Amino acid sequence: MNSSMLYAQQTRPSALLEGLVNTPTQAADSFLVHTLINKLFAGRDDPVGLDLMALNIQRGRDHGLPPYNAWREACELQPISDFSDLASVMSSSVAFVFQRVYRRVDDIDLFPAGLAEDALEGGLLGPTFTCILGQQFSDLRRGDRFWYERKNQPKPFSQEQLQSLRSQSLSSLLCQHSDLDYIQPMPFYTVDHPRNRPKLCSSYPALDTRLWKERQDPATESL
Repeated sequence: MNSSMLYAQQTRPSALLEGLVNTPTQAADSFLVHTLINKLFAGRDDPVGLDLMALNIQRGRDHGLPPYNAWREACELQPISDFSDLASVMSSSVAFVFQRVYRRVDDIDLFPAGLAEDALEGGLLGPTFTCILGQQFSDLRRGDRFWYERKNQPKPFSQEQLQSLRSQSLSSLLCQHSDLDYIQPMPFYTVDHPRNRPKLCSSYPALDTRLWKERQDPATESL
């Protein structure tokens, strides 16, 4: 959030990557860390930061986002009929806070309630945010006419080009664009998983850029 601090310390990008891929994430909950609720975008010249929670709530209202209950219905989830129902999708202590802040359940803002939901098994988010994000990524892919796997483009990629693109992973990209020596195959997971031991960067396949080399038409070579 405060990138100027990184530039001022002249931190190596690879050192940041090593920290990111080897540091476990905090357990998901309904609370934001102090840096996000008090120091967002704060810097040397402006030490007073913003509050991300308050900012996102205000953004939702400014843009006319429907309330939390409307999103649950859109995601085909059971709507919340009263405040006692909230305790079935989040901790009772957090549900009590919502009851103190909002007059009606239909007034609850999306962002705080979505963040407060109990996470799905094996996931980081509750059912409402999982639904919204899943639909968003699906729409972005299907609605992008430049998506590299689309066949109805003026010049779609060949099967060889697609095969080379699909051989790439986040780990191979991080290796190719940094000075990392090794990285685990699944960088979003820590290395303590038995199938996620670090591998040398040289063992990851590189993109075969020769497949994109332009070849001159023999009929125009003499022109």
